[in-house]
Amino acid sequence: MKLRNFLGASSVAALLGATASLADVSAQDVWNDWRSNLESYGYEITAEEQQSGDTLTITDFKAVLLLPEGEGMISASFPSLEIRDRGDGTVEVFMAEHNPFIVDITPKDDEPVRLEADFFHKGLTTIVSGTPEEIAYDSKAEEVGLKIDRIEVDGKPVPNFTFNMTGRDFTGNYISRLGNLRVTDQKTTFGVLEYAFGFEETENETKLDASGTIESFNLAGHAEMPLQADFANLAREIRAGFSGNIAISYGSSSGQFMVDERGKVTTSRSSSGEGAVEVAISEDGIMYGARGKDTTVTMSIPDLPFPELTIGVAETAARLRFPVLKSEEPQEYAFMIKIVDLALPEEIWAMADPMGALPHDPATILLDLGGKAILEYDLLDPENEQVLANRAPGTLETVDLNALLLKIVGAELSGNGQIRIDNEDLASYGGTPKPVGEINLMLVGGNALLDKLVQMGLVPEDQAMGFRMMLGMFAQPGDGEDVLVSKIEFTEEGQVLANGQRLK
Repeated sequence: MKLRNFLGASSVAALLGATASLADVSAQDVWNDWRSNLESYGYEITAEEQQSGDTLTITDFKAVLLLPEGEGMISASFPSLEIRDRGDGTVEVFMAEHNPFIVDITPKDDEPVRLEADFFHKGLTTIVSGTPEEIAYDSKAEEVGLKIDRIEVDGKPVPNFTFNMTGRDFTGNYISRLGNLRVTDQKTTFGVLEYAFGFEETENETKLDASGTIESFNLAGHAEMPLQADFANLAREIRAGFSGNIAISYGSSSGQFMVDERGKVTTSRSSSGEGAVEVAISEDGIMYGARGKDTTVTMSIPDLPFPELTIGVAETAARLRFPVLKSEEPQEYAFMIKIVDLALPEEIWAMADPMGALPHDPATILLDLGGKAILEYDLLDPENEQVLANRAPGTLETVDLNALLLKIVGAELSGNGQIRIDNEDLASYGGTPKPVGEINLMLVGGNALLDKLVQMGLVPEDQAMGFRMMLGMFAQPGDGEDVLVSKIEFTEEGQVLANGQRLK
């Protein structure tokens, strides 16, 4: 799904159940706010409005979004809702316990898709307060959920398709402020989220079923958007003030899935501790981050020679950041991946190390990179797609190795360093920009590991000797037993040095 469509869908979801309290708003103000909010994402809205006493009833609601560049359209229809003035300057929104709706997706060059779904709840209350310029929604419910009853692709139903997501102990807060930009803040919490998903593919005789739970789910979001946004050119909208971020945190979670492919059944069970996800977009770029703890996955795979295998990880984390707007000034980028104490099952070790020569300690991997780059093109401008298909979008100015760590089978490699890229000098490295800086590395337990690999017959003795000679060129003894250190320097003169010895 494209970002534009995701933003619109998120807006609909936020408005269905949301936020706080402020000071004089009418039912018509609330409906106008919903309508203008969706229209700002590019939706065309049609609906019937009927005022009777203190209640505004909306029926035959339909939202149509034309996709950019004639790619097709998305339309959604919703039966009805009531917005009632409470007589104290606040408004209450009433929805039936079951609210069936239809979404039609009609791509230009692909098969049309229809979803028949139901937004349901138990005990949902939504109180709206504030002013027409700053409207606050405060919602709570024993239960809210979404169920997709049917999916059709090119008019044909997907066999045995099921999707059901239910959130219990729901509270929601949503504030919409109108000025030069529309500014929204959202907070959503669930005591527990439960999901189930499944379908069959008769042509390939495949069946899938998945389900799971997430405890203590929390979401906080902030967005600033031009009043008449056109996300066909996201770069232009960012320059006009668009930005947004979403932060999700959760407690423990568990899940399971089953895939049956022509009678071959694969199953999986998983559990994990607390975790978090964060996504942001602004003139500073796009950022994604995630972390988790205490993850365990147990799988049963038909072609493996043992019934089950279990993999555990104590901690995982990832971060990605990159600029998206053209600028003559260097902009920051970052990439990090972290896996702490990855424990493989003994069944795998028995295949890889039947003699038990290697330590079976959990492995750790960390790679943390960063630096600055100059973008010569807007990455999110569709007019640049053809140009960027044939050339790099800009130049790297610096590369920082903030941390490198690899701990596995008794050996440990660590490092850090900083490199500056001289993009004016293409002669020193045969057409590649010249690096200037240094990288520092340390290897602990490398010789002991090599001895064990020779003992196991995985590395011939003559190859091990050649590897030790190569290490002697790049490394020197450090402090402690079986410790090697290396300082790799890239000089201004275009030379490469290892511990002071010239390699290039």
